[in-house]
Amino acid sequence: MVTAFLTISAQRRRVFLVFTGTVLSVLLLCYLAYPQRIASYFFHRGSDTGRVIIYQKSFAIMKDHMWLGVGAGNFRIAFPRYCTNEEYGIAVSPPLWHAHSVPLNLAVETGIISALAWIAFLFMIIRDLVRALRSHSTDRAYIAGLLTGILAFTFFSLIDCSLNDHRCGFTFFLISGLAAGHLCAVGEQGETGKYNH
Repeated sequence: MVTAFLTISAQRRRVFLVFTGTVLSVLLLCYLAYPQRIASYFFHRGSDTGRVIIYQKSFAIMKDHMWLGVGAGNFRIAFPRYCTNEEYGIAVSPPLWHAHSVPLNLAVETGIISALAWIAFLFMIIRDLVRALRSHSTDRAYIAGLLTGILAFTFFSLIDCSLNDHRCGFTFFLISGLAAGHLCAVGEQGETGKYNH
């Protein structure tokens, strides 16, 4: 979808954005009018209730330890201190060791500055990949694949991911490394589209 959006004409992009904006506006208005009803569509399983508790308590931890966090890897130690026994029982199954959100986990463990640096890092990679996709006719499929991988990871990392998990961390750093390497190579291309050496 991202690739299709970036390759369609400017007029079609505007139509797509107006349509998307309209749909999102209607959904927002529905949520504002019927918040309990709309929320019930999204939070209907037991794991959702636990995730909401995890997010709420993570924000409380972040508020108390905004600048330096609780220390790398210390989420699992800090989290139980902010929960009642009942909340902890709902939220923790299996044992909890991260906030189910990379930016939130970074803010809790290492402070808000590192979370903002993470977001800025992702923004720069995405921005540069979009620029490369728009300006270079060669390797468009490769660039689009890297962009799609980074965007998928970015959105998934908002709701359930940890860089400490070897699968998530390896996948992200592999894709971002390939993207950075390709962006450096694209930056070295001359007007002819061939690499300068």
